[in-house]
Amino acid sequence: MTIGTLTVTAPRTASARTRRMVLLAVLLVLAMFVAPRAIAGGDAVPVESVLTTYTVATGDTLWSIASSLTPVGEDVTEKLAEIQEINRMATSQLAAGEQILIPLAG
Repeated sequence: MTIGTLTVTAPRTASARTRRMVLLAVLLVLAMFVAPRAIAGGDAVPVESVLTTYTVATGDTLWSIASSLTPVGEDVTEKLAEIQEINRMATSQLAAGEQILIPLAG
C-alpha cells in the first residue's frame, strides 16, 4: 500500500510481526492511562476542601448555615449546594442535634 510517497508493507518475518504487535500493545496500554487524564482535564489543580463537623441547633436552617459561611458578595446558593453535595442530602431539611459536614472558610 502506498501513502503519499511512503510505502507500507506487511512485516515479512515472524519476529518483525511480533515487534509490531508488542509496540501496538504498549501504545494501547499507554493510551489507556493517558486518555482519561486528557479527557478529564489533567491540567486542572484539585481543590482540597477542609471540612469540619457542625451540630445543627434548634432553629438552624441550611440557608442560615450556608449564609454564615459565604463571604460577602458571593452567592449563598452555591455554598448551600456544596453543603448538600458534601453530605449527600436529598433535601434541605435539618433536625436539631443532627451532625453535618461543612467546609471551613479559607
